[in-house]
Amino acid sequence: MSNATACKLPPEITDRIIDFLCSDKTALSACSLVCKSWLPASRHYLFERLTLSPAGDVERFQEPLDRSVISTIAPYVRHFNILENSRRQWVNSAAPPFKLADFKDVKSLLLSNMHYDSDPQETLRALGASFPGLTLLRLDTVVFDHFNRVLEFICMFPMLEEVHLENVRVKVSDENAPTFEPPPDNPLPHLRSLRLGNKDILVGLWNWCRFYGRSPSIDRLFLVAHRGEVLAIAELLRDLGSSLKHLELGFEIDSMVEEDYAALDLQLNAELSAIHLLLPCSDAGASPIVVAAQVLSRIACPSLREVTLSLQLTLEQLTEGDAWSRLDEALVASELQGLQVMAFRLFDEHGCVIPVVRMDSAVTVATLRTWLPSCEARNVLLLV
Repeated sequence: MSNATACKLPPEITDRIIDFLCSDKTALSACSLVCKSWLPASRHYLFERLTLSPAGDVERFQEPLDRSVISTIAPYVRHFNILENSRRQWVNSAAPPFKLADFKDVKSLLLSNMHYDSDPQETLRALGASFPGLTLLRLDTVVFDHFNRVLEFICMFPMLEEVHLENVRVKVSDENAPTFEPPPDNPLPHLRSLRLGNKDILVGLWNWCRFYGRSPSIDRLFLVAHRGEVLAIAELLRDLGSSLKHLELGFEIDSMVEEDYAALDLQLNAELSAIHLLLPCSDAGASPIVVAAQVLSRIACPSLREVTLSLQLTLEQLTEGDAWSRLDEALVASELQGLQVMAFRLFDEHGCVIPVVRMDSAVTVATLRTWLPSCEARNVLLLV
């Protein structure tokens, strides 16, 4: 077809076509070579998520950093993942400090298997300068030599809003007043969402922020409660007050007693709209269903709209009708009259999903509806 008769598609149509290919890297690479007008939409998906793993990836990545090519790629990167190995070849080969362009449009950063007690500090500090617009920080299997290092690292990102810490360990705990002062030219980040598996880090971070006159307005919080930690968690929840909107709370049932659940008081979290309880099987015989009923019976949140229960159950616990009836009684309390969704995620003792939608299952949807008549009558029951 000649150029005179060729049909030129408007960019809105070609962008829409490329949207459908967002997960096909081969097709996206081909689209990026069609013509100049197809390049931005193709690169949007090709370079949206950039992952670096040890040694080989670093060498291939740093080569274009020495050329001007990276300046045309960096604006498309939104999620940056740095995955280290046990020998920390990535950091050692790239420091000091490793070369990173100004990825000012990156919004999330994942660091995995790093040791902030031994890795070159100038290398890790370079992360803050490279990602000035970062709003989500995820650390997985990271070791700090002491708690002040955690604070120092978080303060490298002044735009930070969400922090997810999984398997993060502090070698030396310091119970004294915090000594790390935020730099005058680097304000404290406005944190609003925390997902932490370590209660000590959460409480330390909270006390440190209050020490310097700023309590974060956290609206999303994920925690796992162990015995002896509930009082500290309950105090933290009271301090959060009406800023908390979404709470995910896991329990180590084997280490908990009745007094632990009684300590939880969410009456001051007046704006709480969603709560997710994660309850595993218990070797001591405590039923996760009964535990869920105990916790929910102590919630007085008229604004609560959604409750999700992730329950890991043995076959005996799954078919215990009395426990389900006790849970149903907790859900008809006047404090939960605003409830719109009561969702269940059921797992067996091996962590496999229990298929309640199958007619040959030990418990079916019809059975649960019989055991939870109040939820059924209010039309809020949901199985996910």
